[in-house]
Amino acid sequence: MQIIVSDDLYLSTFTADDIPGLLDCLNRPEIIDNLLTLPFPYTRNDAETFLAYNAQLFEKHSLHLNYAIRMAKNNLMIGSIGLQLYNEMHRKHRAKVDYYLLPQYQGKGIMTRCLNTFTLWATHTFKPARISAMIFIHNIASEKVALKCGYHLEATLLKYYIKNGKYIDTKLYTIINE
Repeated sequence: MQIIVSDDLYLSTFTADDIPGLLDCLNRPEIIDNLLTLPFPYTRNDAETFLAYNAQLFEKHSLHLNYAIRMAKNNLMIGSIGLQLYNEMHRKHRAKVDYYLLPQYQGKGIMTRCLNTFTLWATHTFKPARISAMIFIHNIASEKVALKCGYHLEATLLKYYIKNGKYIDTKLYTIINE
């Protein structure tokens, strides 16, 4: 499946051909430092596990939830965007978005276009009452993207996560689906 972002960008499902791209992206400290749950170093086995997880999500929802961000001219994977749907009864109305982009493509408006498109797709497809982005306090670039896409700062959560034995303050950005 593809989600067209613009003439030069699209989102598509991950395939085994994306393993080298995943390894390239997720073995960069500047990316992995802003992601919570992924191992470092990120191995081929980790990438294969991710692909299998995506297949399970597809079986459950009949739609993909994690997408590669690609350049249309060469199909090059330059990042990722994904949605986590909550299954617990008291949280079914919520979703969480995560995203990353290779450093050489940052600061060009690419992620803003992708997040805008992806948010519209997610709100129409799954109809959550709210979509949130949990952004580490030091990740100013992701904050700017969320704000440009209409997400609002809802809270700053002190010592919300622990990564590498250190507390990380996190900002909660949310968009409400009216």
